[in-house]
Amino acid sequence: MSDGSKPTRREKIANDLRSQIREGKLPPGAAVPGENAIAKEYGVSQPTARAALAILRGEGLIRVERGKGAYVRDFKPILRDATTRLSVEQWGSGHAIWSADLQLRPLSIVSVDVTAGAASPDVAALLGTARVVVRDRVYAVDGRIVQAAVSYLPADLVKGSPIERPDTGPGGTYARLRELGFEPAKFVEQVRIRMPQPEERKRLKLDVGQPIAAIRRTAATETGRVVEVNDMVLVGEAYVLQWSFTS
Repeated sequence: MSDGSKPTRREKIANDLRSQIREGKLPPGAAVPGENAIAKEYGVSQPTARAALAILRGEGLIRVERGKGAYVRDFKPILRDATTRLSVEQWGSGHAIWSADLQLRPLSIVSVDVTAGAASPDVAALLGTARVVVRDRVYAVDGRIVQAAVSYLPADLVKGSPIERPDTGPGGTYARLRELGFEPAKFVEQVRIRMPQPEERKRLKLDVGQPIAAIRRTAATETGRVVEVNDMVLVGEAYVLQWSFTS
């Protein structure tokens, strides 16, 4: 609310529509009243109606199709349990870490680009080298783009291995690193919630006002050598982030 107590007219409309979505009165895939209909029903101006819809767009509750209208999103959030997906039981047994998130939901790899180049100063400082192999991927689930990820690995370490190919094989990059004698044993993930940069918004096909979760993961061997830096950008409302702990 704009003043911390009394909602504005646009917020009242957004609250009402949000309740209808949560209660199932506007089910997934259903058309949401347009600006004209909202303006007439609530007795507000068209800009106020537009602002109310913008609130729901920013929350990821509705999507807007140009020339068609607004609809309730029907995408089921992905449960991303970092503890499970990064366990050696997952990738060490030949399963992709993605399969821990999706179960039977279809994953599509929209693009995979593997190149060699120079790392940025911060990545080079973590890896101990500026010469890296870059694995740049975009993923979609249920036909919707949900994540872009860019991994940086020491070029001298992975030279000639399947890590330089688009398809790294069963278990993915971490299984190949283990075969090279550099098994990842320590992972650190830093998460930041922010608004996307223009190129990120375009790449992930984000709607106006949708936030992202930017995650940087470092993977290190038991001795502490960092063997991968992975910068991921996740569509915020498409994920539930979870970490599991034992005492």
